[in-house]
Amino acid sequence: MLKVPGTIFLILMAGCLHSQGIRIKGIVLDDSTGSPVPGATIRIAGSKVATQTGSEGVFVLEAISFPLFLQVSHLSYQKLSQTVHGVSHHLEIRLRPSLLTLPDVEITGRLQVERVHHDRTMYMYDYEFIENYIILIANDPELRRPELVLLDDRDSISGSAFCSSAPGWFERDCRGNLYAISEREAMAISLSGNEIHFHAIPLKDYLERIRPCIACLDGIVFTETWHNNQYKEFYYRLPGKSESNSLHIVANRERLAQMAEEGFPMNGPAGPAEILRSPASDSPALMFELFFLQQTFFAPVFSPLFIKEKKAIIFDHANGEISSFEFPLHVTSRIKTDYHKQKSWQETIIKDDIADEFYTAFGKNGITTLKRIDLMTGGLTGEWVIPKSFISKIRIHGGVAYFMYKDKIYDDVNRLYRMRLDQ
Repeated sequence: MLKVPGTIFLILMAGCLHSQGIRIKGIVLDDSTGSPVPGATIRIAGSKVATQTGSEGVFVLEAISFPLFLQVSHLSYQKLSQTVHGVSHHLEIRLRPSLLTLPDVEITGRLQVERVHHDRTMYMYDYEFIENYIILIANDPELRRPELVLLDDRDSISGSAFCSSAPGWFERDCRGNLYAISEREAMAISLSGNEIHFHAIPLKDYLERIRPCIACLDGIVFTETWHNNQYKEFYYRLPGKSESNSLHIVANRERLAQMAEEGFPMNGPAGPAEILRSPASDSPALMFELFFLQQTFFAPVFSPLFIKEKKAIIFDHANGEISSFEFPLHVTSRIKTDYHKQKSWQETIIKDDIADEFYTAFGKNGITTLKRIDLMTGGLTGEWVIPKSFISKIRIHGGVAYFMYKDKIYDDVNRLYRMRLDQ
């Protein structure tokens, strides 16, 4: 069993009264070590006034009048509630010992699955890797808003922070920079030690300027253009150049022919400028209906591009091949593959950035099976069944598979699990 330190001192130091309100400065300390507690949330009950302690455990809070009903929370400690009657009030709060169990472990066959963080009250919306940490968008039940939480290599909370607007998920740009995406902003995330810093830009600017770049190799920028959902084209732009050059076309020609026969609005595989017209194309209402039918009855081709060593690799499932391109961007290999023809195949390619290996996934009755892709042969090697049903967001990091899972069917948020693939 693991013990959480039993006492936290909350020392309220002298504040001063302003015309706008009362300014209170305080510090949160861990009783067992005497060290400051960063990332603790201090909230005035019944209001929206709240703040967090910094890296030194210090916080500043603005209030209107006394008494104050403070609520202090931290994901690694029990909640605290205390009344403060005056500016010079000295408050010492003691917590009862909290016993937390070790991470849940489930043994199935030879594979072991464990919860990444042992706190059962911690729910999450998304996760990613940044430097030597796992970063979560976690739910703060006290403030009823998400916050960013850093987990270190011991699965302990190392830092946390609130964003200027509530983030919903993570994305990476083509250079590997991490963003937390909200309804209004894209917040670039950086670390200074275990402190989380943000640089927010309007979401519109992010969507127009940053997201279109899908990969970068030695200054070469890669983009993609969809002409319809069965035909897309990859482009590259050399350093210092403004024009883009065509790299590779992905087109499901069988479905393109079917769509042309049915009069779907589309651009043909002969080139973006060639429009396959039909009488329906003169009617905006009918064009919209045909576009809707195209999206409904023809799943978009799935052909992601990755960077491996000094090569750009395209998993062209429309043509059943893995294409590799090397500077000056000529084709070095085209390997035939057919794993995507299996009915249970899930349209996903997962790259282990540490081991520089690729995996794909298959699903049946809610259970996911991972298999490694051999880039030399186009075949599959290894098989790892994840013994949790209906999981989401699989990442593989250094030979360990991470995934999100809802412990209860009616949960709105997930918990994070992992499974070693070398067991």
